[in-house]
Amino acid sequence: KFPLYLDQYIRKNDIVPGQGGIKDYSNGKAFDYNNASALISYTPIKYITFDAGYGQNFIGDGYRSLILSDIQFSYPYLKLTANLGKVQYTAMWAQFMDKHSKNFATAYDDLGYYKKWGVFHFLDWNVSKKISIGFFDAVIWPDADSSGRKRGFDWSYMNPIIFLRSAEFSEGSSDNALLGLNAKFKLFPKTTVYGQLVLDEFKLSEVTKGNGWWANKQAWQLGVKTYDLFNVKKRDL
Repeated sequence: KFPLYLDQYIRKNDIVPGQGGIKDYSNGKAFDYNNASALISYTPIKYITFDAGYGQNFIGDGYRSLILSDIQFSYPYLKLTANLGKVQYTAMWAQFMDKHSKNFATAYDDLGYYKKWGVFHFLDWNVSKKISIGFFDAVIWPDADSSGRKRGFDWSYMNPIIFLRSAEFSEGSSDNALLGLNAKFKLFPKTTVYGQLVLDEFKLSEVTKGNGWWANKQAWQLGVKTYDLFNVKKRDL
């Protein structure tokens, strides 16, 4: 059973936020839902870790992240993490699904839910004990087109250190490229100020025109997080 605002959302969308599709339970008075997660992690040397999993990931700072948040349903992924002194580098390849797609894409029914692929790179640099800056890029592309013609995983994105916007452009594709910046500053020992900026299909010439070109989309957030507020243990904000 859920609070009213969640109950209304679940009944409208047939899904529990961050979880799986629902089944009716107790004659409509409650819900049953599914979720699964798994992880295999391997560290061949102390600087590098490989993760193969089915679950969720979080990149950035804040209760929610504009870069990659953990509010969505579990998904399969392969992740490489390298720790080199003050720099941590992450490359991840993942597959996502649209839990509603079988209601609309008849031509795609034989392939299950409509899926899309994503590749993510994030370079996090601890500039000093107080300042951290992260650089992010990603490309999202469909597993199949609207007619059901399957494309699958694009191996040109497998290189873990490429600059994705250039690779996406060289493919001549309609794949969706994103760029992002994450920064945080430790104001006090238990207080941090953070911010994010994300650009979706950013084209500077259209931004400077100021005519609201449809493909340019930007998002940003600023926030503060603090712990043991007013010296009260576990009072976090």
